[in-house]
Amino acid sequence: MLSAEALAAALPITPREAEVLAHVAAGMTNLQVARELSISVRTVIKHLEHVYRKLGVPSRAAATALAFQALGAKETQGAGTGLDVLSAEALAAALPITPREAEVLAHVAAGMTNLQVARELSISVRTVIKHLEHVYRKLGVPSRAAASALAFQTIGEGPGHGATDAPEGP
Repeated sequence: MLSAEALAAALPITPREAEVLAHVAAGMTNLQVARELSISVRTVIKHLEHVYRKLGVPSRAAATALAFQALGAKETQGAGTGLDVLSAEALAAALPITPREAEVLAHVAAGMTNLQVARELSISVRTVIKHLEHVYRKLGVPSRAAASALAFQTIGEGPGHGATDAPEGP
């Protein structure tokens, strides 16, 4: 899980908002976050609303992507959202998903909505939804944020995580 302290230092959010974001980036639901932090679900929702507003992002997946990037995951180069798209090829190679599902996941992990992904890949929104359903089932995750977190962690984009972290050699 991302460090709440590091998130609070790297992003313009309060320490409590950083705690909530760290748990969301780990793929937890609002109810799970509420139970973990001993706060109400409504309070979690309010913290997330503040996080989205302060970070200028529209969703949990976008906030998750920004959280990983803020902690040194990647240089920000993306044009529209300010978020990078992960390598679909690396995702397809590292995860038990099809290349097309990997493309969809890469765009979702960058914080895109279903409509944005559909337009980018020239497919219907319904097809995006179906690909995401398959991704969630294959990866055993319940949400976009959880799938995004797993994507970042799996290909080594999150701090200290991932299959591509090479051991130091002699």
